[in-house]
Amino acid sequence: MESLYNKFQQIPLLTKIFQEADIAPADDPATPHVIKLLVHLAIQKRMQINAAIGLLAKKISMEDAVAIIEACVDAGIVTHNPERNELVVVLEPDAATQEKMKHYMYPPPMLCEPEKVTRNSESGYLTIDTSVMTRGSHTEKDVCLDVINILNSFKYKLNLDVLKYSSKYKTLSQRKEGESYVEFNKRLKQWKNFDSETRNLIQNHYSGDDTIRFTHGYDKRGRIYCRGYHFNYQGCEWRKALIELEPEYVQD
Repeated sequence: MESLYNKFQQIPLLTKIFQEADIAPADDPATPHVIKLLVHLAIQKRMQINAAIGLLAKKISMEDAVAIIEACVDAGIVTHNPERNELVVVLEPDAATQEKMKHYMYPPPMLCEPEKVTRNSESGYLTIDTSVMTRGSHTEKDVCLDVINILNSFKYKLNLDVLKYSSKYKTLSQRKEGESYVEFNKRLKQWKNFDSETRNLIQNHYSGDDTIRFTHGYDKRGRIYCRGYHFNYQGCEWRKALIELEPEYVQD
């Protein structure tokens, strides 16, 4: 499953597509940063302005990052929602690429025990070569790997009864304050895709009796994150409701 559902394939794929689309002159020093912004928006669909600036300012000055974002908005290749202070995707890959990208996601929970993490360049996955740190936070300084290994060892099950109620998830019932109909419909579409993908993952790979395990990672501030998208006990209420501790951890 790790080789089938490896989210780290998304960025190289989309980068190549946007490079070949000749959106900006290849010899313009700003072009790689424009493409980087478009790639992340194509994946995330919307992004807070400060997050977009932070994304670009890892390689360039904050002033240049702001200028690039403004230029993208002016060119119409990115939309700015001033009421929510966020960027909204305009350029998305074609249907065939989006279908392909459905498999490029966070690997779902493991059905076996994760590998023991012994250094920062490991994650617990059996085949995915990635850091125990979140993206852009890698360090060779000491972090407490014992805590990661303890968290990775916990066993969970999926509560499949929750799937009966996903279509009634309450936050989809109305538009958010300042949200346009277009943005609302995009959010609704994202939810339907998420719901469908989650159901397909469960149907193809899991049963209610399977023991599952998550891997975890640190960010640069030392905060720990459960790694997962469709399944994550740190996610929204619906994601949390899908996850249950194994009975051996539950006290009467």
